[in-house]
Amino acid sequence: MQSFTTPIKQLFFKFWSKNEQSSKLPIKKPTIKLIDLRKTSRFLRTSGIILLLIIGLLLYGFIKDSQTKFLPQTTIANQIVGGLTIEESLTLLTSKQLIPPEHTVELITSTASIASSSAQLEANYQIDQQIEEILVTQQSNFADWFYQLLVKEIAQQYELPITYNSEKLTEMVNQLKEQIADEPHPPTADLTISGSTQSLIIDRGKNVFDLQTEATLDKLGKVLEKVTVNQINQLNGGALSVNAVTTTLSQQLTDEQTDQARQRATNLVGKKIVLGEQETKRTLSDIQLIAFLQFPEGYRTDLLDELLTEWETDLNRPPANAEFEYDPQTLKVEKFVPHRNGLTLNREEIKQNILNGLDELEHTDLENLTDGTLTKELVLHETPPEITLESTNDLGIKEQIGFGESYYYHSIPNRVYNVSLTTSRINLTIVPPGKEFSFNQTLGEVSSATGFRSAYVIKDGRTLLGDGGGVCQVSTTLFRSLLDAGLHVTRRLQHSYRVSYYELDRQPGFDATVYAGNVDLRFINDTDHHILIYGQANPEALYMTIKIYGTSDGRTTEITNYKTWDARGPLPPEYIPDPSLAPGELRQVDWAASGIKAQFTHIVRDRNGEITSEKTYYSNYRPWSAKFLQGV
Repeated sequence: MQSFTTPIKQLFFKFWSKNEQSSKLPIKKPTIKLIDLRKTSRFLRTSGIILLLIIGLLLYGFIKDSQTKFLPQTTIANQIVGGLTIEESLTLLTSKQLIPPEHTVELITSTASIASSSAQLEANYQIDQQIEEILVTQQSNFADWFYQLLVKEIAQQYELPITYNSEKLTEMVNQLKEQIADEPHPPTADLTISGSTQSLIIDRGKNVFDLQTEATLDKLGKVLEKVTVNQINQLNGGALSVNAVTTTLSQQLTDEQTDQARQRATNLVGKKIVLGEQETKRTLSDIQLIAFLQFPEGYRTDLLDELLTEWETDLNRPPANAEFEYDPQTLKVEKFVPHRNGLTLNREEIKQNILNGLDELEHTDLENLTDGTLTKELVLHETPPEITLESTNDLGIKEQIGFGESYYYHSIPNRVYNVSLTTSRINLTIVPPGKEFSFNQTLGEVSSATGFRSAYVIKDGRTLLGDGGGVCQVSTTLFRSLLDAGLHVTRRLQHSYRVSYYELDRQPGFDATVYAGNVDLRFINDTDHHILIYGQANPEALYMTIKIYGTSDGRTTEITNYKTWDARGPLPPEYIPDPSLAPGELRQVDWAASGIKAQFTHIVRDRNGEITSEKTYYSNYRPWSAKFLQGV
C-alpha cells in the first residue's frame, strides 16, 4: 500500500518540478501586444471566481472523503489503518484474527478466591464499535483534525478493548458465592448452670460472609472494561485481581474481644430481671440474660423480639365478664368466673425496659439487689369488661386481694393428679368475716376411698408411698396467697426437710405442710367481707395458683429480714428395695437436700401505712438423702 500523504505536499512537489523544467528552456524576447484592459479585467474576475469555486468544490470533496477515513499514521492493535475507511479497517482487522494475550482474572474475598483464564471467559476484542468510536474521536475537534490532515502528520496508536462473556462472568461470581456460602455463626455466650461461672462457655464465632452478586458483577464489569493489552502485558503472568463485594454475616472475636465477652457475661451470672407480678409476672434468668448478649457489643434484639412474641401469645387477651352463682344460705358456689381485664402487651416499651435492665446489670454496681433481682415494669394496656365481679353479689367478693403460685416440675403422674384433685376440693370455698378456715377440714379425708392416688409423702421422717402425695403443693400455694393478702394465719408448719418443688421459684421457708390431725394450715378472715378461695392447677404446665377474692381494705404486706443459716450437707443416698423393678435397676424418687434454717418477717400495714401485724416465720430443715428404688 502506498504511503498516504497530504494534498499540500503533493501540490508543492508538482510546483517545484515545473519550475525546474522551465528554468532549462531558452529565453525568448517578449512580444509586445496591445490588449484591451477592460476586457482583460472582466476575464480575470470571472476566471478567479471559477477557480475559487473549483478549488472550494475540490476541497469540500476532499474533506468529505477524508472524513470517512482514518487520519494518516493511525494504527489500531498495531495494524496501519491510516487512509482506510471503517469497512476497509474492519476487513483488515478481522482478517488478522486478533486474539487478546492470555491472562487470568481472579475474584477475591477475605476467605476464598476463584480464578478463570481469558479463554474460559471467552475474552475477545470488540472491533466494530471501537473503530467507529476512534473515527469519531479523531474528528471531534475539526481544527485539530484538519491540521493533521493537511499539514502535519501525527502518529496515533489505539488499542482494542477486551470483552468477556457475561454469562461466564456470572458463572464465575456464582461459583465463588457458593464457595463461601455458610450459615452465620455469630459469637455467643452460654451459661449451662444458673449461678455457676464455671459453666460459662464463650463461642468466639466464625467469619462468614455473603457475596453480593449484582454489586460484584457491576464492579467486575467496570474493572474489565478498562483493561488494556499493555496492562495485561505488565502482569507478567500474574492475575488481574478484583475484590468481590461482600457483606459480613458473622465475625469471629479476637482474643481481646473474647476476654471482654467473658467479663460481660460474668457480670450477669446470678442476676435476673423480673417484669410484672402475679399471673403476668415474667422472669428472665441469668441463662436467658446471657443469651441476649451480642458481641463485641450490644444485645440480640432478634431474640428479644422472639421472646416478646411468645409473651404476646400468653398475655394478650380480650376482656371477660364475671359470672357468679351461689346459694346465699349454704354459700355453696355453683359457678364462679372472675372478670378479667383485657390485656395488650406494649412490645416496644417492654423491650426497652429489658435492654435498660441488661445495661444496668452490666455496668452498674447494684449491691442492694435482693437475690440478684432487678425489677422492671411489664407495660400492659388494660381494657375493662362490661360486667365486673362486684355487680354479681352482695358478699363483698369483688376483687382479688391475695395471690400465690408454685411449680411442681418432675412430679410423678400420681402426684400431678393429686395436686389437681386437692385444688378442686378447696376451690370456691367461701369464708365469712371472722371465721377460721382449716385446710384439713375443708379437704376432708385423704385416701384411695376419696379418690386420691398413691404418691410419695413425708411420714415419720421418711419418704414413703402413700395416699395423697402432692396435697402439700396446694397448702404451700395457699400459704403464699395468705401472706400476699395479709390475712391472719393461725397455724402453719414447715416440712421436715427441703422439698425441691417448693424452691423452684422461692427461697427455703415459704412452704406449709398438712397431714391428718393437727398438722394443718389455718387462717381467720379478719376482713369485713366474705372472701372466696379460687384455685387453679395446670397439669400440663405443672403450675398452680390460688387467688383470694374479697374487698380490699387498703392493707399492704411486706416480707423483710429474710435470712438462712446453719447449712448442713445432705445425708448419704438411700436405696429402697422394689420388686417391681428389674434386678439392679434404679429409679430416683427423692432428691438430696442440705439442711438449713430459714427465717423471715411478715409485716401487714393498714391503708394509712401503720403496722397492724408483724410475725416471724421460722423453719428448720434437716439434711435429707436422695432416695432410689432398687430392683431386687
